[in-house]
Amino acid sequence: MNSDELRTVTQQLADVELPPAPDWQMLIVAVIVVVVALLLAVAVIYLRSRRKHSGNGSDSTREALYQLQLLQLEWQQQQIDDHDAAYRLATLLRLGLELNQLSETPPPSLTDQKTQWQMLLQQLTQLRYTPTNTHHPLTTDAFSQVEQWLKQAHTPC
Repeated sequence: MNSDELRTVTQQLADVELPPAPDWQMLIVAVIVVVVALLLAVAVIYLRSRRKHSGNGSDSTREALYQLQLLQLEWQQQQIDDHDAAYRLATLLRLGLELNQLSETPPPSLTDQKTQWQMLLQQLTQLRYTPTNTHHPLTTDAFSQVEQWLKQAHTPC
């Protein structure tokens, strides 16, 4: 190729234009949205767990206190007998204190009342699992004791 031909060919060539740079703006916005959503989810989970484990009393404790009042009223009006009241009282105690099950060992907040705990559990067990003519009747003291423990669990330490 001679110089005339080269000049003709170079004049016929158009300028080469590079493609536009990628638009990173949408990707950056998407990443920011995902990060903010994750931070919000973590914050909600943290606040829920913090509220559940705070000393201000949980919803289950408040509900147990309310149900305890209703149970005591039913029992006093003889709408239910000692046997049924003992079952429900034990359930309220377990749920109100957020225990998986009742045991002879009191929860940590009641270790100083171990004797009372064991005596009440023994009475409730006897009422629930023995024939009705061989046990001592349920008293208002049992309701008062459960109410005291639930209120103790409900108030901050």
